[in-house]
Amino acid sequence: MKKKQLLSILFLGLGFAAFAQSNLTLIKDINTSTTFGIGHGDPSAFTVMNNKLYFLGNDGVTPGEKIFVTDPTNTNTEMIGPVAGAGTAISNITAYNNKLYFYFNDGINGLELWSSDGTTVGTSMFNDFRPGLVQGTSIPASSTPENLTVCNNLLFFTAFDGTANFAQLFVTDGTLGGTIKLGGVAANAASSGPSAKFMTYNNKIYFTGNTGSGYGFWESDGTVSGTKLITGSISLLESSHNLINDALYFYASNTINSVQGIYKFDNTSGLQLLKDTVGPSTAGSTDFIEFNGQIFISGYDLKNSMDNIGHELWVSDGTPAGTKLFKDINVGNGSSRPYNFTIYNSELYFLTIHNGGELWKTDGSLGGTVLVKTSTGGSGRKINILYNKMYFGQAYMWESDGTPSGTFQITPTITLDNTYAHYATIIINDELYFDAYYLDVSNNSSGLELCKLNNPTIGINEAPDLISQISVYPNPSNEFVTVEFFNPTQKNISIIVSDILGKQTIQKSAAFYSAGKQSIKLNVNDVPNGIWLISVEDEASQKITTQKIVIQK
Repeated sequence: MKKKQLLSILFLGLGFAAFAQSNLTLIKDINTSTTFGIGHGDPSAFTVMNNKLYFLGNDGVTPGEKIFVTDPTNTNTEMIGPVAGAGTAISNITAYNNKLYFYFNDGINGLELWSSDGTTVGTSMFNDFRPGLVQGTSIPASSTPENLTVCNNLLFFTAFDGTANFAQLFVTDGTLGGTIKLGGVAANAASSGPSAKFMTYNNKIYFTGNTGSGYGFWESDGTVSGTKLITGSISLLESSHNLINDALYFYASNTINSVQGIYKFDNTSGLQLLKDTVGPSTAGSTDFIEFNGQIFISGYDLKNSMDNIGHELWVSDGTPAGTKLFKDINVGNGSSRPYNFTIYNSELYFLTIHNGGELWKTDGSLGGTVLVKTSTGGSGRKINILYNKMYFGQAYMWESDGTPSGTFQITPTITLDNTYAHYATIIINDELYFDAYYLDVSNNSSGLELCKLNNPTIGINEAPDLISQISVYPNPSNEFVTVEFFNPTQKNISIIVSDILGKQTIQKSAAFYSAGKQSIKLNVNDVPNGIWLISVEDEASQKITTQKIVIQK
């Protein structure tokens, strides 16, 4: 290949781990305060409404969380409130009929139900369900609306209105006139919070309610007459559930003998116990998913600690006889705790906490259930599929194509917040949004802020015997650019810079005498502004891997 121009070039020996180009973008530095060091926006509770992303954050100006919004172009990211002098948490954010509903304490009315149309002026208290003060104090009474759930074009929630010592069931159509109390039933106290919303099935909600002498399994269609007790002996457990093949699968406890188990409910057979002495672990991470005609379940064996198998992978065909242990990954009474089930390229993938975190996959057979990668971190964010790759992580972001060699931590490193409250991720318009500790090209930190990953691996060549996994940064660049890549063997390579039509501007050959991650620093000061392609070519096979870069001076 004919050379056009020599580059100033720097070789660095960088080890042997594969990596992926991050293409990490900071949406906005919400908290620029430096009063107590670097300010953190702490984005969480991602919610989509009308193709805009709403999330909670801390601006560092006034105490407490506020609601922020960003549009699809991310050119307009702003705070919409609400703001309280004392600053209190916002929770249970739920989108319903072009409004956001949540609970908030403005310092005057206590924790009450608020709504927002996505603007500052359109954000206000929806209703004070428990007006006045806590008896004998000057503290505003709170109704604490929770379990906000949209079903049958209605918004269900629980709230304390002061007429009983437990929360009661309410429903609204978004108007005060259309807001009614459905009776003296309540969600189980253990099932409060945004992660324990009611189950929905055939335009009804299903929940644990008060029977007058304990708790039972209830349903409601949003009317007083349609709010009914199904059985007084079953109480839902705080864990995930799923609607599969027109049936609900979930965990519940028998209120008579306290035995937990896997349950199924549908309109044909009613409530069925599929397996007793199996429940969610105290650490949660419970999943149900249908794959290849079977229901895969993450469950904890509740037999005594001497002979149980811990929290492992179970399977069910929807019958009691067909509900059984599928694989004891962490053999013995230890737990692997499978979680975040995801179907990708016709296989079922999941994460575990075993051996510092592992990625597994199965084709639905025991022999086809294999470990993909170990030491991926503990429990964390769900597996997201973007540009036909999987992305997940706890302390750091990982990418996977489902193969051991194609599963690696993204470089440059994306550092994530390692707390449960900030495990939220969401994909909008083919871009993955999450919270991360953002560093600019000079390694200056903006703190924990809202970031996105878009088109993370352009032009990657997957063949294991070829130069692969290009990372180009900074991008945009104005003078120097670093090209990183994984070189599986000792190879002669060429670095080529060309325009989008393929016309070469500069090219340099180089020899490497060791395998692994390599780095080359290029001087692109003479390259005009615009979109360019930087390619790494294996000179022996003439295979090329390409990445885009923007030159902007």
